[in-house]
Amino acid sequence: YNYGGGAYVNQNGTLIINGGSIKSNTAQQGGGVYVSGNSTKRATLRMIQGDISDNGAGWNGTSYTGEGGGVYNNGIFEMTGGEIKGNKAATGGGVYFSEGTFEMKGSAVVTPSTSGDTDKPGKNDVYLKSGQAITVDGTLSNNPAARITPREYTAGHLYLTGNTNAHHRKFTVTSKVIEDGIAEIWKIKANGNLEKSQYIDVRYNKLAYYLSST
Repeated sequence: YNYGGGAYVNQNGTLIINGGSIKSNTAQQGGGVYVSGNSTKRATLRMIQGDISDNGAGWNGTSYTGEGGGVYNNGIFEMTGGEIKGNKAATGGGVYFSEGTFEMKGSAVVTPSTSGDTDKPGKNDVYLKSGQAITVDGTLSNNPAARITPREYTAGHLYLTGNTNAHHRKFTVTSKVIEDGIAEIWKIKANGNLEKSQYIDVRYNKLAYYLSST
């Protein structure tokens, strides 16, 4: 499939997930679910319970080349519960947020990857195109709630809106790799804006090189 390996929601449609799993599907965009839309009409995905798990975008036999392993969103994505986990893509492993709205509240969670994939783009992260921000409506019970990979690492760009003051620390940010073994650390501020940390992540075998070059 090119769009929506598990489900494709057209511009007149609404998909409600209230249990069960959308699992182990592939497509070029939206391995699990593709939510369509444009500036005049948008489809709706409501996720209340259940999971979207182990899907992939753009598998070519050796690697993932597509966008939105779990969900590709051009519409209205209201996530009040459930879990998006273990999905993979070249960009936006968990969710690729292109247009529309993406709202999270309650027990909703896009479970960040662990082990060696904790900071890798495309490993169940949430990719936000320029101008897009996750809306936190009310409270979020899971910490962490998601890992954000921004299109542009620019301080002051808004990537989280709504009840940000209470929940901004529940969103981590994928580090920006400068070169192999050296990466900038970024975070979400209380107002939802992106901010570069004063710290930098340097792999132990790169430490001497880094210190000599700064």
